[in-house]
Amino acid sequence: MNFRRLSKYICVVGLATMMSVTTMGAVTITDVTSSHWAYQAITDLEERGIMMLTSGGQFYPNQTMNYFEVADVIAKATGYVDVDIVTNIDATFKQQIKSNYEKQKPTLDTYAAKYSTWNSAYNQQIAYLLGRGYMTTSDLDKFITKASNGETKNIVTKEQLAVYIVRMLEKEVTAKSTYQKTTFSDDSTLTAAYKPYVEYLRSVKIINPDAAGKANGTMKMTKALCAKMVSDSLKINDTTQVGKVNTSTPGSSTNNTTNNSSSNSSSATTGLYTIGKVLTKNTSEYYVLLQNSEGKSSYYSFKSTSPITDMTGASVPITKLVAGTSVEATLQLEGNTEYITSIKVTGSSTGNTTSSGQVNGGQTGTVGNTSVISGTLLTKISNEVARISLADGSSKVYLVSNPCTTTLNGVVASTDALKAGDTVTVTLVNNAITSITATSSTTSTDTSTGSSTNTSVTNNNISSGEIKAKKFAGNSYILTVVQGSTEGQVTIPLSAKVTRNNKNTELTNIRIGDTVKITRENGVVTVVEATGERATVEATIKGIFISASSQLVVTEKNQEATYTIASDAEIYDDNIRDYIGIRDLHLGQEVTLVIEGKEIISIDVERNDNTYNVMGTIVEVGKSYAYIDVLVDYDYVTGESKVYKRVETPSNQKVVIDGKAKDRKDLEEDMNVVIKYKYLDDSAAESIIVL
Repeated sequence: MNFRRLSKYICVVGLATMMSVTTMGAVTITDVTSSHWAYQAITDLEERGIMMLTSGGQFYPNQTMNYFEVADVIAKATGYVDVDIVTNIDATFKQQIKSNYEKQKPTLDTYAAKYSTWNSAYNQQIAYLLGRGYMTTSDLDKFITKASNGETKNIVTKEQLAVYIVRMLEKEVTAKSTYQKTTFSDDSTLTAAYKPYVEYLRSVKIINPDAAGKANGTMKMTKALCAKMVSDSLKINDTTQVGKVNTSTPGSSTNNTTNNSSSNSSSATTGLYTIGKVLTKNTSEYYVLLQNSEGKSSYYSFKSTSPITDMTGASVPITKLVAGTSVEATLQLEGNTEYITSIKVTGSSTGNTTSSGQVNGGQTGTVGNTSVISGTLLTKISNEVARISLADGSSKVYLVSNPCTTTLNGVVASTDALKAGDTVTVTLVNNAITSITATSSTTSTDTSTGSSTNTSVTNNNISSGEIKAKKFAGNSYILTVVQGSTEGQVTIPLSAKVTRNNKNTELTNIRIGDTVKITRENGVVTVVEATGERATVEATIKGIFISASSQLVVTEKNQEATYTIASDAEIYDDNIRDYIGIRDLHLGQEVTLVIEGKEIISIDVERNDNTYNVMGTIVEVGKSYAYIDVLVDYDYVTGESKVYKRVETPSNQKVVIDGKAKDRKDLEEDMNVVIKYKYLDDSAAESIIVL
């Protein structure tokens, strides 16, 4: 059995055993009063055997916690036990812990060799978390910061712990899929990658806004705060019977590790919901997004063998469920998974499914979510995820069903045989890929035609020109179009037929900078023909303006340019190999932009070869130009904003002004600069770039 999919029952049996060993002869807390805000949580985790007191009864609530210490708490909270000490546990669970450790040991040995201060005493707990999926290998890079002056064990922040708490609750899919924005007043200070987790914990009242409405996500983790967040999450698990301690004799039963036995199931609940999405989970199960009457949405698992009936009582397949369909669903916890055990359609959806899988007004919810799309693979398929660049220049991410019928150059193949750049035509069922027809390609295709449009004036209204701005207004889009010396606004109803570069598309895919030709009937726009070019630009970020229509100022070939960032733009950081938000971009970063018209539809932050940039303003130039004092926006080493930083400038210091090599004597006060260091080593600047 896959260690990651261990039964909650087995985990909590081990936890129950650990509790029976560690809580005997418990001492009184001497440094936390009963009126302390985290007192109940501290006593809860002490009683559970997760966070222990010293022999003198001290807890040290204000002591900060590094990643090793947090890993110990999370591991114990999710069922980890030291099998060499706690022997009275299920034999299968014990063997799985040992086998998993041997599997993870080579990875942990690599980090122990990399860092002299790596605390191998916690390797068992870290291995357990890796095997269960509560922690990933990329998380291990956060444990220690290595610099020329030594190593530092990093302190975990509140928003970082939020990730592990959400994973403990088995709600990572829900948190990511339902996230729109946070409601905290300090949203701008939160790291984009952590926002879905922080917002989900707000929804379950584990992270609550303070008096000023702040989440305080960058707050350093203390033992008291860790106890409060972990205890609150365990109480949620207790009330839903996920992770609830089974009081039967430890090791007395193992057969509920399969088939979701009824002894591990909660009582069923039935309620009214609206279908949000249906995604393929595996060959026999689906993920179904349900929205309740309060507007809250969560993903649940659904077995293909579970019943679905329509309003007449007739059986229907899950492929007939579309977004907006009203249903009565029965929910039940089986093992550690929330399942929908039955669905009854109680009302039609508000729309029908189009060929692209989108919902439009009109018909009932009986049309299947099946469509066919074509495009180019952006990356090799991995983890059953395909990232595809579509013909209009946009890119989409799709889940790949298992099994998935795949052919490459007319020959049956596995998805592993496909590579980035291959041309693919895929069949989607409920937004998951069920078949792929691929053709190998070693060259990329430019889908733009570069053709111009007919710009003749057919009436006294603007009929053609270049788009300067666009905005959504109710049931239409308003385009600001320049025709010669005339600039005006053109209202485009959603019913208009739209093409871009001679291909049918949606209004949302028309870009600023496109040239358009507009056709009207009785004064109403009925046809929009757009032409736009696509280009790839390598540049350096010089300015970032975040607003309803965000813009990026870059320097490319020593020329400054400003582009609008498309609302559907994807930003990918090649350093962490993951998507980031616009607020994660920094001045001075080298980026590759994909531009449609004059809109950025893709930003790739280039790998920085273990360097990082600090942006600031020179406030003083030292005597004999030996140093400069800079007011920096954010210091990655200290984690502080708007601080003064002294930068030593030796005689051979590399200085770049307007793309040309200069001398340190050319540095002056009030200059805006980007200082490039080796990664988290601020002992010497590799270069100073004047903006």
